[in-house]
Formats: sequence, C-alpha cells, structure tokens
Amino acid sequence: MRAARDLNVHRNTLIYRLERMQELLGGVNLEDPEARLNLQLALKIRAALGGNAA
Repeated sequence: MRAARDLNVHRNTLIYRLERMQELLGGVNLEDPEARLNLQLALKIRAALGGNAA
C-alpha cells in the first residue's frame, strides 16, 4: 500500500487509523470523494478562521 509507505507506517496501522477516523467523524465514508472534499474544506475554513486544523 503506497500510502503506508509514504507515511512510513505499517499497512495495518494505516488501516486502523483510517477506520478510527471514520468512527470519530460519525461514520463519514472516507472513500466518498464528496465527503473527503467536505472535510478538506471544513479544515481549511477552520484554519482560515484561526482554529487549529491539525
């Protein structure tokens, strides 16, 4: 899995973290491009308003 290599983490670690993110986000489907776009926009807006986007 290229993403795991790029992040220097084990494949299972990446899968666990993605699943955990989905849980914390209320079941948002991270495989849905529109859902990912909405999350990216929300983080950018939060950062622009002075919030912590990390």
